[in-house]
Amino acid sequence: MAYKFNPFTGTFDEVSAGGGSTNPGGSDTQVQFNDGDSFGADSGLTFNKTTNALTVGASTVDGGSAKIYGDIDLDDGGSFSTTVQAVTPTANRTISFPDATGTVALVSGANGTIQYNDAGTLKGNSDFTVDPDWDNPTTTFTALKVNVPDVLQGAADSSLLDLQAGGTSKFMVDKNGQATFLTAIFSGGGVEKANNFFFGAGNDVRLYRDAAQSLAQRNGTNAQTFRLYNTWGNNGVDFERLSFNWDTNVFKITSEAGGTGTVRGIQLGSAATEPIALFGATPVVQPTTAVGSATVAGGGGNAVNESTTFNGYTLAQVVQALQNLGILA
Repeated sequence: MAYKFNPFTGTFDEVSAGGGSTNPGGSDTQVQFNDGDSFGADSGLTFNKTTNALTVGASTVDGGSAKIYGDIDLDDGGSFSTTVQAVTPTANRTISFPDATGTVALVSGANGTIQYNDAGTLKGNSDFTVDPDWDNPTTTFTALKVNVPDVLQGAADSSLLDLQAGGTSKFMVDKNGQATFLTAIFSGGGVEKANNFFFGAGNDVRLYRDAAQSLAQRNGTNAQTFRLYNTWGNNGVDFERLSFNWDTNVFKITSEAGGTGTVRGIQLGSAATEPIALFGATPVVQPTTAVGSATVAGGGGNAVNESTTFNGYTLAQVVQALQNLGILA
């Protein structure tokens, strides 16, 4: 209430019954508000001038057996309003207000949890996390984790990952972990081409789909090499391998070894019944004593000399042919 001195009566007269108390309500740091035309205060609404922190906390009722949590309503008088409600958090939370067009919400889940919209509610869980801070060389980190609890619940065409461009899938990983390259192939050197796969320093090893059911390894006029290993160790110092390569316009199949490795033999066919042929001839199985004899002509009667022919070939010609093939030195 407000009073003023009356010089005629020598007393203080009440000016207005609704003038309000001049004494602050409540305890220290409690914010003042009009409470029935008097200064009011509440322990759930405080301001700390040292830290500049405004706190809307909980007040107790029924002797402390229950709590009423305060809300903050933000309303500009338009069609929409925002109510910041107090909840029971599992840990301390901080709400940061961006500009007028921003969205304010509490984060959910542990550190690193990615937030997503779950039917209008911000949600996060340990199955969807990101960890960009790799700060310990002895710790195993996972930069991005997407853990589907049970892939059996999804349809057959469900995907763990689907990367799209313009609404069209470019790279997919199905629920079984199988990667599918659709219109673009990932390359280690950063080059992407349809139906091709480039990798290695400078993309020097290149695989192509030449035609239907046709795989090609080519790189312009650069000769290519394919190596099939039997053993490999000591960072490539010790090895045994079969090499298919072009060397000065000659295609070679060679057995190679290094370090503790041993040069192994090359065998065409693993059984006498496997047909083999050269130079486009019809493949035949390993020759036996049942093979017909060659026609013998010339010579010195029952003796064989340099003029004797077998199916038209002399022994000198047979030896020369074997040397030309590298069978005889």
